[in-house]
Amino acid sequence: MKQFTLGTAIRFTVQFKDSSGSAYDPSSTWGLVWDSSSTVVGSISALTRTTTGTYHADWQSSVGSCQLGSVSFEASGFSGVLVYKRRAAVAELV
Repeated sequence: MKQFTLGTAIRFTVQFKDSSGSAYDPSSTWGLVWDSSSTVVGSISALTRTTTGTYHADWQSSVGSCQLGSVSFEASGFSGVLVYKRRAAVAELV
């Protein structure tokens, strides 16, 4: 697990793939940052597209808004009427 100092920015990267495993771009995207107690400590209204199917979000951790410990990122995207969710790697705030 990658470690970050509390108060620094963290970049989360996710990939969206269809049922055949091919990368695809959702029509809209958003994300939530969760702490280890399953509390939402951040939200991103739109992710940044890097390449087809690959998106990232930069989240500024801050003293007072979250505790030391692990955080995870959940990305969501619309594809037609379906919402697809993807989890990015967990980061540890130290």
